[in-house]
Amino acid sequence: VSALLVIGMIWAETLGSITTMLGLLSAGIALALKDPISSIVGWFHINSAKLYSVGDRIEIGGVKGDVIDISMLTTSMIEIGNWVDGEQSTGRLVKVPNNWVFTKETFNYTQAFPYIWTELAITITFESDHRKAVEIYYQVLREVVGNLPREVEQAVRRAQEKFLIHYRNFDPIVYIKIADSGVNLIGRFLVNVRQRRSMESKVFDLLLNEINATPEVELAYTTY
Repeated sequence: VSALLVIGMIWAETLGSITTMLGLLSAGIALALKDPISSIVGWFHINSAKLYSVGDRIEIGGVKGDVIDISMLTTSMIEIGNWVDGEQSTGRLVKVPNNWVFTKETFNYTQAFPYIWTELAITITFESDHRKAVEIYYQVLREVVGNLPREVEQAVRRAQEKFLIHYRNFDPIVYIKIADSGVNLIGRFLVNVRQRRSMESKVFDLLLNEINATPEVELAYTTY
């Protein structure tokens, strides 16, 4: 009997050590696989919640790009922005872990409709005819955007079937603001998400031509 008790105690101690070892091993494995597992869960969340799809332009965790692949662990994008202005492509391939969707903000440029608002500001002198300048700015914006507001209006109607979107005004607008060195004119208008830089360039080109041909309006600049 004594021998059996001794053997039992030894086995109990051994099993306790094995259990402890297995517990530590399981905890270590769980810790090591935390990111991959959460990325797989993120993949399911991305697809089930339709956060974004291949072809969408997104920003997540400060990284912007066009989605080209969504694997179980990572999302691959062609990067935009960074050192390139106008949110144009840098040509770099960037991969982000899918678990970022749980910890970082995700912006989708194109899911609802592929248009965004952009703003361009110019400053004219206090002596300029600001009403004439606003008229010129409106004329330029209407020429550049063309029929785009009506296209956006139709796209919003389609998007409202899935999203709670309330846009009423799709036409360009020019705001006026007093600045230290003159009067700021801020043009706000809709552009296709992938044509932002080209449309902004057209606006500035036409604006410069019109302002140069209008003696009543003069661009301002900071002097010291």
